[in-house]
Amino acid sequence: MAESKLLKELEALEDDQIVLIVVRAADYLKVNLEILSYLVKKKSNECVYITLNRPYDNLVTLFEKNKIDPKKFYFIDTISASTGAKTTESENVAFIDSPHGLTEISISLNKAIDALQGKNKFLFFDSISTLLVYNQAGTVTKFAHFLIGKMRTLRLKGIFISLEKETEEHLINQMSQFVDKVITLDGK
Repeated sequence: MAESKLLKELEALEDDQIVLIVVRAADYLKVNLEILSYLVKKKSNECVYITLNRPYDNLVTLFEKNKIDPKKFYFIDTISASTGAKTTESENVAFIDSPHGLTEISISLNKAIDALQGKNKFLFFDSISTLLVYNQAGTVTKFAHFLIGKMRTLRLKGIFISLEKETEEHLINQMSQFVDKVITLDGK
């Protein structure tokens, strides 16, 4: 995986840029941790983390193991409730019933942004390809457009993750119009 390419791209991000990062499935977790480590640890940002792949408790454990402070995050967890995972109440998490709940995600975003006290905030959306499992491509495109518009209004930096080969090409093309940059990490 091109770690130096990713680091260069992250360093070049401006305060309110929104990017789509397309990554191979084999590199997915490593890339996520590298992005979060850079933006939270090195750049002292706080993060609204919308998760469709890992439950909140699992993410907290993973972050602590990798020395990323989970207190710097507000999690919007769309997976715990639908899988029956333990939902530990905390002031930095909102549990959504399922990844179908796009309206609930939008409403929780306002609460999440208000809950973070720091000046430097960003949104991390993990992952747009998983959203396609639960929603039709047209619905996902409309939701992404709405979310990105809202982020621009709030002047919020954003990272959208997508798995390479698992996301419909049409969605990537549509999102390319909404984001400031598409970064493709091909593992070379």
